Amino acid sequence: MKLTLALQGGGAHGAFTWGVLDKLLEAGLQPEAISGTSAGAMNAVMLAEGWRVGGVDGARDLLQQFWLGLALPDSFAAQKPVDWWRKLTKHLSPYDLNPFDYNPLKELLEKLIDFEALRVSSPIHLYIAATQVDTGSLRLFRETELGVEHMLASACLPTLHKAVEIEGKHYWDGGFSGNPVLRL
Repeated sequence: MKLTLALQGGGAHGAFTWGVLDKLLEAGLQPEAISGTSAGAMNAVMLAEGWRVGGVDGARDLLQQFWLGLALPDSFAAQKPVDWWRKLTKHLSPYDLNPFDYNPLKELLEKLIDFEALRVSSPIHLYIAATQVDTGSLRLFRETELGVEHMLASACLPTLHKAVEIEGKHYWDGGFSGNPVLRL
């Protein structure tokens, strides 16, 4: 049976989807293609890279490493970061708040994904969505061109991060133009 998935963005949706993907993989299903946006793009790439390295068990393991790697320490979560951050971002942009564009997601992606190897031998066709800032149009990145910047673009929330530049064009979260993309 051929399986094609469309994985939407949204952090909570992505975490929920991780559980669903784990059960699908446990049942022995291998997707032929995945369209992913934002958190869905993260799940898609983790699944493909994990499968490339270690088959179904590798896919399940890498998905778990990614989502546990995103978890906030309890001491930080107890400070209700959403409340103070929401108030701060109403008045300042990420260009003011984060001039060096530090993004811990970048470090996690670089640690978990061998993008060069994935571009050459992805076992799954990938369609990763981002939104071109100046036109608002959808841009789909394929498995043969993916790098960390493409993943950051797909999940770039403009209130939190600077637009991601790829080949002279700037991108934001793919959810602005396709969440998830269902047709090419």
